[in-house]
Amino acid sequence: MAEEVLARVVFGTRTLQGTSIKTMPATLHGYRRYRLKERDYPGVTSSVEDKVEGKLVFNLDSSAIQKLDDFEGSEYARKVIRAIGADGETYSASVYIFLETHLLEKDAGEWRLDEFITHKIHNWIADELGDQQGLGGRFWDAQQVPIT
Repeated sequence: MAEEVLARVVFGTRTLQGTSIKTMPATLHGYRRYRLKERDYPGVTSSVEDKVEGKLVFNLDSSAIQKLDDFEGSEYARKVIRAIGADGETYSASVYIFLETHLLEKDAGEWRLDEFITHKIHNWIADELGDQQGLGGRFWDAQQVPIT
C-alpha cells in the first residue's frame, strides 16, 4: 500500500510523519501481485515461483489493523505469512490475499506501485473522499514480529 494511502486510511492524514509507524522494504516469496479488471489496486495471490516486493509496516495497533481490514473489505482475507526484510531478517507479517480470482488480469503484467503513485493515487487520498467506506487500495501490509 502506498504510504500516503496507509496514512489516509489509518490516520485520516496524507503522511505518516509524527506517528509511530515505521516501514521497511521487504520481499514476499511465493506470491504474485496482479493487475485487476477495472480496478486501480492490485490483488496478491499465491504463486510458488513468484515474489512481491513491498514494505513491512511496523507498530500498527489493533485499531489501525481494524481500519485496514475494513478498508480492504470482503474482496480480501488477511493471512499471516513470512516476509524477508531489507535487513535480511525473516518476519511474520499479515498480507491481504485477494479472493476474487476471476478479476485477476494474469496476462497484463504485474501491478506496479510506481505507476499507481504517478497516475492513480490522487483518487485515493483526495480530501473530498472524507470517511467513505469501501475505497480499496490494496497492497500488502504487516504487523510484524521478528521470527527468531
